[in-house]
Amino acid sequence: MAIGDAYATAAQYKAQTGKTGSADDTPLGLALTAVSRVIDRACRRSRTGFNKDAAAVIREFNPDFSSAVLPVGDLVSVTAITVDTALAGTYATTVAETDYELLPLNAADGPEVRPYDEIGLLPWSASLKLWVPGQRVKVNAVWGWNAVPAAITTACIELTAILRLESPRGTNTINELNQVLSTSRVAQNILAELIETYARPPGVG
Repeated sequence: MAIGDAYATAAQYKAQTGKTGSADDTPLGLALTAVSRVIDRACRRSRTGFNKDAAAVIREFNPDFSSAVLPVGDLVSVTAITVDTALAGTYATTVAETDYELLPLNAADGPEVRPYDEIGLLPWSASLKLWVPGQRVKVNAVWGWNAVPAAITTACIELTAILRLESPRGTNTINELNQVLSTSRVAQNILAELIETYARPPGVG
């Protein structure tokens, strides 16, 4: 899945809910996408969500303060890093791959693969010692999560089923997305669990 895609397909939805047929796939896809964006906002991950880029994309950063660690948001891998150390828009300094590490360490090695979200300069770095305000940084990377967490996919399907009144947890008083969030206690509980597990800290990313 690419950034912006829904966290579940129509086929996954029908497999989990027991629905059949393909005539309804287009509106179903729109509902799954709308619910996916609600999950992004709730978890404060609207920049990339839980999908990933199909290929490396360049993003620019301007450090807020001098530090060996640069917060960049969710990413899977880095292709290249260049810095405008001359403050001339030239990005003439290339940070060697051996001079930085992706943080947090071991993010990709747990029971659920997590993204990296910071780039740390190593103490022996010969390319650059600190990320400095004013010296813009270009990071060419694959952004997002390596794979959508299973809990996110399941929650996306369940919230969509509530929205579409195709879940035993739905009621006929709920027929719009905002009503799902404000009226359904089940929907609120699902989002609360996602926020507890997957939300970024306020003001980050």
